[in-house]
Amino acid sequence: MHDLLEELGRTIVWEQCIEDPGKWNRLFNDEDIYRVLKINKETPNVQAIMFAWSRIKKRPLKSADLKVMSNLKMLIVDSFVADSFVASLDLPDSLRYLYWPRYPLESLPSNFSPENLVEFHMQYSQVKKLCKKDQILVNLEVIDLKQSWYLSELPNLSESLKIVSIDLFGCRSLVEIPWSFQHLDKLTHLDVGDCTSLEYLPEMPSVTGHMLKTKKMPKTS
Repeated sequence: MHDLLEELGRTIVWEQCIEDPGKWNRLFNDEDIYRVLKINKETPNVQAIMFAWSRIKKRPLKSADLKVMSNLKMLIVDSFVADSFVASLDLPDSLRYLYWPRYPLESLPSNFSPENLVEFHMQYSQVKKLCKKDQILVNLEVIDLKQSWYLSELPNLSESLKIVSIDLFGCRSLVEIPWSFQHLDKLTHLDVGDCTSLEYLPEMPSVTGHMLKTKKMPKTS
């Protein structure tokens, strides 16, 4: 039943405007996504996009400016994407849900403001430092960076008071969990299993997820 409803939903979206996929609010078909990215014009109707890079990578598309999708809220990339393509990728500040396993760069685009992000899932990514220190993630609820082996620094979460779940399993370059985490009152799940370099983990009574026992280092000024 779920598959039938999903297919019906896609059909309704497709019938909104057969000739111009840029006027749809959801893009799922790789051919349609390629057409929209190649034209590279303002497409404010698009709110969700999901594509497999492996099925469009052989086409003559060297860059993509997703900022023209000024109301894009959900981006799902379900396969590996070439570094050269991602380096030129711009993300819209409207983005709320980002699912991009094996993200190939060391950080999110420098001109991307992640204030509206609610969830991001970037397992097995190449990320070292997710974003700039001065960026405040006030709407963030879920972080999934498991098996991001090169992650060495977490973003500023002191103002992320809505956050409930953080998965850092297998982040083997991560040395410390910031002391400010103990003030995240809604955080109930923190997975730091197999974080082999972790030296500091503050006490967080509200957390119920898997915890790695580590030496508690004193807070430094």
